[in-house]
Amino acid sequence: MKANGSGNGTRPRDFQVRQPAGFLKNPHISPEAKSLRSFIAAYADGHTQESYVGAKTLETLMRCARGLREKAQRELCRTGWLRVEQVRGSRGRFARRFYVLTEPAADQRGLFTVAQFHRSGRAPLTVERARTTQ
Repeated sequence: MKANGSGNGTRPRDFQVRQPAGFLKNPHISPEAKSLRSFIAAYADGHTQESYVGAKTLETLMRCARGLREKAQRELCRTGWLRVEQVRGSRGRFARRFYVLTEPAADQRGLFTVAQFHRSGRAPLTVERARTTQ
């Protein structure tokens, strides 16, 4: 196996999925929904954002019942942070579901985000301020 940068070279590299800061800071999203998306992201492919983790596994990780998981799942789908799709089996029936981590559209995102954090401490550069500095 190739080394993963840690020096020991015994474990393969994990896929990494980033969690948007706007999602984690959003006060309008419940802690259960944030937890659910985080656990789905832990099992997701870093390139496709798809996760094939089972519902029972998520319930075990979240330490909750089916109703709470489904409520959090509906909330994430409604706000645009998650899409649930189903795979058809060989006979055309739905065989299993999988999750796709998404981000809401720009118009939908404005309803559910918090103010941005600016590292410099100065006001963000606006169009009018940009014209005056040139």
